[in-house]
Amino acid sequence: MGGLFLAAWRLVLKRAASDRLIVGAAFITVLLAAALLAAGPIYSEAVALSGLERTLEDAPARDSGLEVSGRIPLEDASSTDEYFKLLDQLPPKERLNPRLTQRARKYAYHFFFRRMIPLSFMEPHPEGLYRLEIQGIDQLLPGREPGLDVICDGILQGTEFIYPSERIAHQADGSMLEVAS
Repeated sequence: MGGLFLAAWRLVLKRAASDRLIVGAAFITVLLAAALLAAGPIYSEAVALSGLERTLEDAPARDSGLEVSGRIPLEDASSTDEYFKLLDQLPPKERLNPRLTQRARKYAYHFFFRRMIPLSFMEPHPEGLYRLEIQGIDQLLPGREPGLDVICDGILQGTEFIYPSERIAHQADGSMLEVAS
């Protein structure tokens, strides 16, 4: 039995040697196919990440669903002309009373700490734009980035774009820690 097996291998090697070009081409084809299959998951993650970067970069601000406006605590402008009329009244001639001052402080807190949604992976760029600093697609999963969760919930479930800053402590290293309320 062993002799038959050894004879079969000799025949295979002899035929492979005589057809070395075909065997070499088959080897290279199998090697390239294995490399392509291995690169598939890496390529798909890179495409998804670059697609997200491109979409965020190209999206006009008006389509973001976020509101940025200039407000005077007493009145809201309903048109551009009305807004400029309100601006012409600044600064006010007398100080605001304590009730309006408290209202303005609450609005400022709400606007600067709850409506400004931080995203730890958005880094300022010297050209004035932002750069995405994402190490992998896993960083974008629900629960990993509270600001992104607020934005996604607002888009998908129609909730308000309000960041719960009073429940999330920002640490010195840039990480965020949920604080029990």
